Amino acid sequence: MPGLPGLFGIKGLKGYQGSPGLPGKRGLPGPPGAPGAPGKSLNMTLAQLKGLMYLSDKPNFSLIQTLLDSLQQELQLLLDPPDGSKEHPATTCLELWLCHPEYRSGENLSDNRDTIV
Repeated sequence: MPGLPGLFGIKGLKGYQGSPGLPGKRGLPGPPGAPGAPGKSLNMTLAQLKGLMYLSDKPNFSLIQTLLDSLQQELQLLLDPPDGSKEHPATTCLELWLCHPEYRSGENLSDNRDTIV
């Protein structure tokens, strides 16, 4: 016949820490940041701009080249908008958002592209 149960023993040593669990779900996006400063405005009429382009009846080639470069960048955005990848990076977050308003902040793109900022 079995006897009575014995007394409780002393507490053992602390065990090893287990492996980390799976990451949790991504939280809700935070509130939008403060609006940025307004961009520079030319505040010029077309006649004033033409006056700058031709000083003393000679074309101002550096100003014309600057204007053409700016227009080329704007057209490039229309033809081949940035998508946040290494092949088509955006210069600013605003530029990326304007081209792709459906993107969320921190969204990973498929096709092995980098993370959008």
